[in-house]
This record gives sequence, C-alpha cells and structure tokens, in this order.
Amino acid sequence: MIGKLLLLTFVGLCTAYQYSYEYEFPSTRPFNKTGFEFGAWEPNQQYVYNVTTKTMTALPDLEDYWTGIVTHGYLVIRPKDHNYVVAYIDRPMYAAFNEYLPRGYRTELSRFNLKWQPMPFSSKPFGIYYNKGAVKGFYVEKNVPNHEVNMLKAWVSQLQLDTQGAYVIKSEFNQFPENNTLTGVYKTMEPSVTGECETLYDVNAVPEFHFQSHKEWVPQPQWLEEDQHVFHVVKSRNFDHCEQRMGFHFGFSGFSDFKPNTNQMGNIVTKSEVTQAYLTGNWYNYTIQSVSTVNKIVVSPSLVNSQKAMVYAQVNMTLNEITPYDKYPEGPADDRQVFVDLVYSYNLAHDKKNFVRPANETDDSSSSDSSDSSSSSSDSSSSSEEEQKNYKISPAEQYKEQVKNVEHRGNRNRRDLNAFQEKQYYEAYQRDQFRLRKQNESSSSSDDSSSSSSSSSSSSESDEHDFYSSSESDSDSLSSEEFYQPMPESMKEAPQTPFLPYFTGYKGYSVQYAHNVDASRYAYKLAYEIAEELQEISQVPKSNTLNKFTILARVLRTMHYQDVYDVCQKLFVSQKEREEGSNHSESFAKKVDAWNTFRDALAQAGTPPAFKVIKELIEEKKLRGDEAASVIATLPKTIRYPTETVMHEYFLLVTSNAVQHQEYLNTTAMISFCDFLNRAQVNNRSAYNYYPVHSFGRLADADYKIVAHKVVPWFAHQLREAVKAGDSVKVQVYIRCLGHLGHPEILNVFEPYLEGKIPVTHFQRLAFIVAM
Repeated sequence: MIGKLLLLTFVGLCTAYQYSYEYEFPSTRPFNKTGFEFGAWEPNQQYVYNVTTKTMTALPDLEDYWTGIVTHGYLVIRPKDHNYVVAYIDRPMYAAFNEYLPRGYRTELSRFNLKWQPMPFSSKPFGIYYNKGAVKGFYVEKNVPNHEVNMLKAWVSQLQLDTQGAYVIKSEFNQFPENNTLTGVYKTMEPSVTGECETLYDVNAVPEFHFQSHKEWVPQPQWLEEDQHVFHVVKSRNFDHCEQRMGFHFGFSGFSDFKPNTNQMGNIVTKSEVTQAYLTGNWYNYTIQSVSTVNKIVVSPSLVNSQKAMVYAQVNMTLNEITPYDKYPEGPADDRQVFVDLVYSYNLAHDKKNFVRPANETDDSSSSDSSDSSSSSSDSSSSSEEEQKNYKISPAEQYKEQVKNVEHRGNRNRRDLNAFQEKQYYEAYQRDQFRLRKQNESSSSSDDSSSSSSSSSSSSESDEHDFYSSSESDSDSLSSEEFYQPMPESMKEAPQTPFLPYFTGYKGYSVQYAHNVDASRYAYKLAYEIAEELQEISQVPKSNTLNKFTILARVLRTMHYQDVYDVCQKLFVSQKEREEGSNHSESFAKKVDAWNTFRDALAQAGTPPAFKVIKELIEEKKLRGDEAASVIATLPKTIRYPTETVMHEYFLLVTSNAVQHQEYLNTTAMISFCDFLNRAQVNNRSAYNYYPVHSFGRLADADYKIVAHKVVPWFAHQLREAVKAGDSVKVQVYIRCLGHLGHPEILNVFEPYLEGKIPVTHFQRLAFIVAM
C-alpha cells in the first residue's frame, strides 16, 4: 500500500514538473547570457528576406480564369536586442492580373508580362517586439494608415514561430521537440493576421538529401553549421477555436449547424490556413530560411450547383542574404510610436485619415481573461441568488427600481408609448403576478406552498439566468473588446462596416469619400434605370437588373440618413397619385416603378438610417395599408444592426397610433416585431449566427430588458383587454405574437388563462398551448 502511494506521489510530482514548464519547453536549453542564445536573430547582423504575396479568385470548377493581385518587396530586419528588432519594407511593388492559368493557382506568374507599379507604401521603420521568443506585436508611427499596418501584419505573421512555448495551451497530445528527438507536436493559441486561434505545430527534422533537391526550402544553406539540423515546421490553424475571430457575416439562420467564420460552415464556406517553415540550426537558436503560408476559402455561390468559387492567398518569405551591420538600429521614435498586435484591425469606413488603431500592449494570455470572466460570472450568479424575488411584499416596493428604470427609458425615448403608459403596463403586469402568487400560496398548505413557491421561484430564476448566460460565450464576452468597430448607435449615421467593398473600397474607407462618387445622385439614377428596364420584362435577364437592385441596396447602406431621406422625397409617389395617374403613360409607369424599386431596396438595406426613413414614412402615412405591411414584413430578416436603439424605435413604431389603427398593418407589424426580437435578442444562437458579432460585438446587451420590461407587459395588457372585449381575432393575434417572442416570461402571462382563473374559450386555450 505504501509503495502504491509513493508511486502516485512520484507521478504527481512528474506531472506538476511538466506543467510548470509548459511555457518553457523541458529540454536541454542553452545557458542564457545575452538573450541571443534563443530565437532567430544574431546581433550586429542584417537579414534581408524576399517577400512575395498573391491573392486571387476564380470559379476553377468552371474555368481557370483567375483575377487578383501580386506584390513583391524586401523585408529588412536589424536586431536591436533579443526582444526587439527593427524592420522596414524595401522597394514594395504590386501588379494586377486577369489571366487564364493552366495550372490554376499553382501557375508561376513570372511567365506573364505583369505591369509592376510602385506600391503606395510609407516604408517607415517599425519595431517588432518579442515575448518569450514569440512575436507579441510591433511598434509603428501614429500617422501610418491602418490599411498599411494590416499589410505589415501579414508580413510579420510569417515570423511567428513559438519555439519556446509562449502561447502553448494544454493538450494531452503535446510532445515538445528536444535536441535529442528533433520532432514534436503541440498546440498553441497564437495571434496572427487572421486572428488569435488554436494552432497545431508539427515539427520534424529534414534529411540533407531532401532539402538539397528543393533549393527554395533552404535558399542559404551556408548558414547551416556542423551538428546543426534543418527543421520543417508545419502550422495548421483551427478556426473553430479562436480567442479573437475577425470577419463580417450576416444572415446565417439560428438553426444552422455551424458557427460563422469557422473551418466548415455547412456546405457553404470552407476555410483553411497552413504555414510551412524551414529553420536551420537547433531548436532554440536558428535561422529562418523560408516561410510559406497558404489561406484558402472555398465558397458555394449557389446551393443548387456543385461548382465552387475559391479565394486563394499565399505569402512566401525566403532568406535573401545576411550581412554584417555595425550601426545602431533606429526604430520609431518613442513619442510617436504606438503598439499594435498581429491580428487584423478593421478600417474605419468614415474616417478619412484612417490612422493605425493601437492595441493594448499589456494584454496577457487569454487564460487570464477567461479566468477573469469566469470569476465575474460566478460573482454575478451569486449576487443573483442573493436578489431572489420576494413575492410576499408589495409589488410597488419590490419592483421600485425597475419601474424607475422603465420611466427613465421612457422619458429618454419619447413619443407614442410614453413613460406613464409604460409604467402603468409594467405595474399592472407585476400586480397580476403578485395576485397569482398569493392565490397559489393560499390555495395549498403552508409547507407545500412554501416549498413549491421557492422551487418555482428558483427554477424560473435559473431558467432566465440560463437564457441570458447560455448565449455563446463568444458573443457575450465580446461586447467590450477594443478591436471591434464602433457600435452603430446613431439612427442617422451609416455604420462602420468592415470588409464590404462599398465601405472599404476607396483607400480603405467608404466610397462616399471618392471625389467622383455622388451616392445620392447615383441611387436616384439607378432606381430610374431599373424602372426603365422593368418596362420590358424580357430584357431583365440581359440587363442584369437584379444585380443593379443589389447594387442599389448596397449604396443605400453607405448613406447618411439625410441623403437617404432626400432621395426618398424625390422618388416618392403617393398612393393617391398612383390611383389617379394614367396607366397608359410610360413616363408615369417609370416613375411608379422607380419609387417601388427604391422602396424595396430601402427595406433591404437594413441600416439604422434606412429603418428611420421607413419608420417616418409609416408614421406620416406615406406608406400605409398593404404597401406598408409588405415593407415592414421584410424588416425582421433585413435589419443588420439590431442595437438597443433600433429595438426601442421598432417598438415605438409598432405601438404607435399610425400602425395600431390600420387593419392588417397592425397585425403584420406586431408579428414581424416579435419575430425580430426573437431572432435578435431572445434566441442567443441566432443573435450570434445571424448578425455581425465578430465585427461589432453583441449589438444589444444580452441583459437588455426590453422584452421583460416593455414588450411582454404591453402584450399582456392588450391580451387582457381583448379577452374582456370578447374580440377573438385580437386574442389570437396577441397569443401568436407572444408565442413568436419565445421568452420565458410569456409563461407567466399564459398561466391564468390556462389554469382557468381568467375564462377563455377552449379554442383560445388551445391557441395558448400551440404558441408555447
């Protein structure tokens, strides 16, 4: 027995010893005298790397016609100390191409007569900062454009080689390379230009005869000394597990079996990235001979056809020369430099200067962040347990703070549903719940009632807590991250959307700033152009009319509220004009079709300014009846930025007199609003999958109480009044709306009707069951 205990103790000590060195590989390490005993650089040397990149796209399953851009330049590196090297880009060039490539992306572009041009690049020196042998980020001058910094990040990411375990994460399969084994497999969570994602390292030693037949692997073999080795390092990125995932997405269903911006997004998108590096020396002190990174994105343009589209990006970096350098390397000045990490930073679409966006230099590993978040979540859960609802006191006292918050929000967001009404609905709703609890307590024995009350209270509380906290930890934790775009809170400003061509297509920012682009004039002209093509339906396919409609919606997304409103006023045709106008006049028909085209494109735009214009058109009754209902019915699927402001403005629209007093429009508006709230706020899975949370974070706080404090009380009040009035149609509409919300709070609304405390018909009771 004692022997077994000693054996277990010994195993535990060995395991503890292994994990104590998790960020410093356990092996025969060299003695650290100057710091240059570790890493890829030697003092008083200048390293020159030949860097070539190409980004290209095609439909290769149909034909190998590729279009893209290729760049070339030299990355010059001068070590300052073992944790800081100065670098700059020398002679950057670029060329565009649109060619038939017989071997696809494997075709050598050097055979084509490319027209090389100087790249508009500042080529200012920057300082690369290392931490534990891995690249943490670099320093650049404050006035360097952000799009140029992103290009530097792509080049510097080639130098990211974690040979000392700075970013290693726990894995039962980790086997670290040592000088006596020369092989290893381990996982890291390391940053690069494509995000901070899990990376699998596969390390092997390459025999001499192998690399001699591939000169491009080791272009400078003279730096390989006796008793040294050539290491082949393969890095595979796993986009399923990322601490920082960069991208823009919209419209993926909440019921999809995949997350956006991951390795495999159903049968729609596939993404992969593999880096291969060749090092000469030993594992701790080496020379980077060559690095090649390949990123592939395969897209299915249509769910029907099997042909795939591909975006292929490759960065090649090969050692050109190493020469002595006795001068002192000079990087950015201390008073003019900012620190940036390796992860791509979004361009600000409406910032004409678009300077570099600094990162937090003191950020530690993600493990500390996760521990902080877990501790904060445990604190919040414990505090929520302490604040359990007490149903034996007056609801006026119990919900005093919540009512004050509701009143404050009502004063801030004025108009139809004022603060006094909202407060009344909320107090009446809570008063009903109080009475129900009292009745439940008095109808059973004190012991049973107390136990059932506490269990139901805790279960409902835990359900609500689970509902809010079950949101993907990614989307909840991202709401305050610095790397996100500014939240599109304003209802007048166009959002700062990343990646989309009309937002970043002109020198990294919106095309609105191009001197030859007048978006308002172009939108007006395009609406009329589409209207003219609609006069002859047979010409629509040849004229690419549907593509023009898509372009019109994209242009509207970049426009300010006032610009959208002005174009709307120019194109607007009232229903009275349409009724009185001549059906045989071609010019009048074009005018009507131009308005219909603009109206539908406006509904498809999905930005806060577009929603504001639609809201005003409905409130002013310029859009009414079936026309208004068709527009508002599309909004749940087209609104791209469901901020708290948009949710409240939508609620004001639905509850306004202009909507509620119009038959059919009121029903459509209420159902569409509840569908929208379910997708954007209640259902955390769709809130993550459907909206661009990787660009902006969660667009409305998961704890935003608009559903529990505003929407459910309002519908509960309307349902009660409809039941009293015996209006069966309205009763069914309100039941269906509450069901579409899908919020746990609706159970408290349905309870008295299902238990017979408020009499309803059998059919209506069935409707309650179906709605759940």
